Amino acid sequence: MKTMYRVNLVLIILNLFLFLIPFFGLLFMIPLGAVQVVCSLWLLSQYKRTSSSIQWMNKSHLLLTALTLGTMFLVGKDYVHFSSNMEEMVFILGMIISGLLGIYFMYISYRCFIENEEQLSLITK
Repeated sequence: MKTMYRVNLVLIILNLFLFLIPFFGLLFMIPLGAVQVVCSLWLLSQYKRTSSSIQWMNKSHLLLTALTLGTMFLVGKDYVHFSSNMEEMVFILGMIISGLLGIYFMYISYRCFIENEEQLSLITK
């Protein structure tokens, strides 16, 4: 859990620096999102070791991520027809939601880190 938090922290900070040039920041959101989804799936496999609040947050993160990716895929592949202005708006909104989901998963990994540290401190006492 500690490693997951630190990897997320480094990737988020790196992404923020890359947003100095917006193209690079947007491009780096792809591997950041992939790492976060893999971490989220790993956290799902650790279901019994996590608290119910973290389980709920992780499930909601995965659901919102799937909905965001699905919507962007449907609009991008032209399965859902919008005017070109509306397609641009959906893309921009998708990027904003993706960024917010990244921050939300950062919070989830922080909570896991804190709970894990508390459990370790109880064991060592």
